[in-house]
Amino acid sequence: MKGLRKRLIRMSAVATGLLLGLLTAEVLLRLYWKAPSSPVPINAIQSDPLVHMSWVPNYDGWHRFGPILMRFQTNSFGLRDDETTLEKPEGVYRILVVGDSFVQGHGVEAHEVFSHVLEETLQPPAGFDRVEVIQSGVSGWGPPEEMAWIEHRGLAFQPDMILLAFYTGNDFIDATLHNQHWIHRGMRLMEWDEARMSPLWEARIWMRKNVFLWSMTLDTLRSLGKKRKLDLSVDDERLVRTALGDEVDSWENHIKPFFDRLRELGETCTAETGVIILPTWIEADTAHQAYVLDLYGIRQSEVDLSIYAQVVQSAAEKAGISYHDATPPLRKMGGEGKTIILPTDAHYNAEAHHAVGEWLAKDLRHRSNTLTATQGDASPSNASTEHLLQAHDR
Repeated sequence: MKGLRKRLIRMSAVATGLLLGLLTAEVLLRLYWKAPSSPVPINAIQSDPLVHMSWVPNYDGWHRFGPILMRFQTNSFGLRDDETTLEKPEGVYRILVVGDSFVQGHGVEAHEVFSHVLEETLQPPAGFDRVEVIQSGVSGWGPPEEMAWIEHRGLAFQPDMILLAFYTGNDFIDATLHNQHWIHRGMRLMEWDEARMSPLWEARIWMRKNVFLWSMTLDTLRSLGKKRKLDLSVDDERLVRTALGDEVDSWENHIKPFFDRLRELGETCTAETGVIILPTWIEADTAHQAYVLDLYGIRQSEVDLSIYAQVVQSAAEKAGISYHDATPPLRKMGGEGKTIILPTDAHYNAEAHHAVGEWLAKDLRHRSNTLTATQGDASPSNASTEHLLQAHDR
C-alpha cells in the first residue's frame, strides 16, 4: 500500500510537470506567434449557407502559416479588401475579381495581391475617373461557390467587368464536385454539411483555433511530410499523371456551364466577363517541370502540361467570354531563376502576384487594341474588353 502511494505521487508529479510544461509552451507560443498556425485564417472563417464558408465581416486579426505572419483584415462585406459601397460611385469603372485562395492572397499582404496591383496599374477607360477592383477570394472556394457569390452578392456591387480566377491545380476537380466536400477517407465524398457537422471535424477546428501548441505540431508534421517529396507541389504528380490519360478531354464539359452562367450573369447587368487562368507551379516553371517529369520517369515528349490552359481557353471561347492566361509572366520569372511560390506551399509569392497584376492590365489593354484594329471582331477572346479601348497602362 505504501509503495502504491509512492508510485501515485510520482505519477502525479510527472503529470503535473508535463502539464506545466505544456501550459508554459502554450503561453510562450501565444506571445510569439500571435495567432494559431493554419493554412487559412481560421478565426476569420464563418459558416455560410450560400457558399459554405466566407470571411467574418470587419475582422481584424493575425494570420500565421508556418514562418509567415501577417495582419488579416476584412471590410464590412466580409471581403479582404478596402472598404467600399454597394452603390458604385460616379466615374468609377468597377471590376470584380472572384476566386479561391489565390485571389484571397494566401501568404501575402493585402496590398500585394494581384487584384490590388491591377487596380493600381490599369488606367481608367475613357469617360471614367478611376478603376476600382473588388476582390472576393476565399480559401477552399471553387467555381460553384464563386458563381453563387457572384449571382447573389457580387452583382449588387454594379460591376462593369467580372473576372473569374481559375486555378488549374484544383478548380477542374472543384467544378465536378459541385456542392460536395472532398474527404480523404476511403476515397468517398461527403456532403459539406455532413463533414462540417461531424464531431471529429468540429474538434479539429476547435483545436486549430484555440491550441497553439497543437497547430505548431501539425505544421511540423506537415513540413516533414513535404521534405519527403523535396517540397514538390501537391498537384505535381496528379497533373502529370492525368495529362498522360484521357481524363482531360471531359473536363471542358464540366467547366463550360460555369462560364456560360458567368456570361449570362454579366448580360443581366451589362458587365463584361472573362476568366483569368492561374497555372500551377509545375506548369509555369519549366525547369521545375523537367525535374518533376524526370523524378516520375516521364519523358518530356510524353506529356504536354499546357493542355490545362488550353482546355480553359476552349471552354471560355465556346461560352463567349474572354480568357487571360497568366502563364507567360510566371514562366518568364521562372526562366530568370526567380521563385514564384511561397516557402510554405505552392501559392504565389508577392513578386509573382505583382507580375500577374501588371500582366493582366497589359493583357486587357492588348485585347482592347486588337478589338479596335479588327473593328469590333466578335471573337470571344476580345469580346469582353470594349470599355477599355481608351485605357492606358502606366
